[in-house]
Amino acid sequence: MSLRTLCFMTVLISLGMSLPAHLRAQSSVATEAYDQGQYGTAYQLARSLAEEGDVEAQVLLGRMFARGRGVPRDQTEAVKWFTKAAEQGHGLAQSILGLRYAYGRGVPQDDARAIEWFRQGTKRGNAIAQHNLGVMYENGKGIGKDDRQAAYWYRLAAEQGVPHAQSNLGRMYSEGRGVARDKLEAVKWFQKAARRGLPQAMHNLGVAYLKGEGLDQDDLKAYAWIHLATQFSNRNWRAREVHEQSMELKARLGERMSANELKKAERLSKKWRKKMASR
Repeated sequence: MSLRTLCFMTVLISLGMSLPAHLRAQSSVATEAYDQGQYGTAYQLARSLAEEGDVEAQVLLGRMFARGRGVPRDQTEAVKWFTKAAEQGHGLAQSILGLRYAYGRGVPQDDARAIEWFRQGTKRGNAIAQHNLGVMYENGKGIGKDDRQAAYWYRLAAEQGVPHAQSNLGRMYSEGRGVARDKLEAVKWFQKAARRGLPQAMHNLGVAYLKGEGLDQDDLKAYAWIHLATQFSNRNWRAREVHEQSMELKARLGERMSANELKKAERLSKKWRKKMASR
């Protein structure tokens, strides 16, 4: 079973308010230096802060070692710093550790440990941990398969704005798994995720328009959303399957549409893309 639906979002949730003000300020400077590509400066600042117990600096160090930014790539060292932050109750670090155990990156693969860290993250209200725990329940990895629990955790993360959770919750409503089947509710969540640029949600919304499920049937809007799905999934290896499905459906739909209809649909797609970019 593939865990490709686990969420890799790097939403930084700061728990640094318990730190002294001067440490919080320096941690922000280190993060700003990293974001600007000044990795040497970021490392020098983050290292000393991390050793003093600054959780944000510890997470930053973990990211740097994980990606090889300013330091040699070292997954074991990355795990060391993520663990230090996680043990201090940093929700994002706990979610990251869960992912690493789920995939066996820098640590032995261990679904039970992954779930343990995801649960710790959910106690901190971390939306990524909530989503990923839902994935584990849906796939039955390291825990009994339970669609109701999956839908429960997807909802919590979806309400915090996680596109993957919104798309997965929409799918659960569409298929009637863990929740009562409700095509209108499915479309609502697909729309939220699609507008955030998630290819799978764009594809599912296009299919909903194509079949007239939860909204009026409309080939133009179906084609426009599926066309966007092909664009947003292109060159994204995590969305390779979505890309292939969207390309196939786009071709089949295009065969039954006139040249004028295709132009209208592509203009509509372009309009929506500009609107998303301006959000």
